[in-house]
Amino acid sequence: MINRFRWGVCCVLILILQFVLSPIASIAAAEMQVGTAEPSSESLSREGVALVKAGSMAEAVSRFSEALELDPSHVGARFNLAFAYQRMERLEEAESEYRKVLEIRDLTKAHLMLGLLYEKEGKYSNAINEFETVLKKEPGNKVALTGLDDLRIKVTIEEAIDDVIGEAELGQAAWKEAKRIEAERIEAEKIEAERIEAERIEAERIEAERIEAERIEAERIE
Repeated sequence: MINRFRWGVCCVLILILQFVLSPIASIAAAEMQVGTAEPSSESLSREGVALVKAGSMAEAVSRFSEALELDPSHVGARFNLAFAYQRMERLEEAESEYRKVLEIRDLTKAHLMLGLLYEKEGKYSNAINEFETVLKKEPGNKVALTGLDDLRIKVTIEEAIDDVIGEAELGQAAWKEAKRIEAERIEAEKIEAERIEAERIEAERIEAERIEAERIEAERIE
């Protein structure tokens, strides 16, 4: 009887241990899987965002690039890669990545960032197009509204400067033409003065010869 009781107790203990230890084993296995799992495009992208916030742009670019190797269509990683490039003043690469974002999805903030990028590069017409695209989607977007107002002022100033330069160039051309005409006039007057002087010298020579001839003739008669 006692043996049967002991056997029953042992069976209960075994069941309790299995109940308690089974979840622990499952948790340990899960932790091992997490520790050895390959990083995903999402986790790499999150690491990149943290690095951008920390100001480590080069490292962030590496993380976003790794994420895109795993998933080239990852819009967040692509956009953040473009943003990191823009912060690093690698504007051509940033533009290329923003364009790739727009090929995947017509993202308003990609148009907005392109507008800011083009404004920095002095490509004002391109920047205006991007800001206008943003405002079609978000009419109250303050960044796009401010950017558009600034660009219109800059374009107006540039056009005014071009007009002034154009007028200056025309004035310069007219000044050069006037100088050329003046030089030709001076040269013509010089030639005319030389001709008159030559005629005067020739007339004096002829007159001197006439006087000398008359003197010689007068001496002969005497």
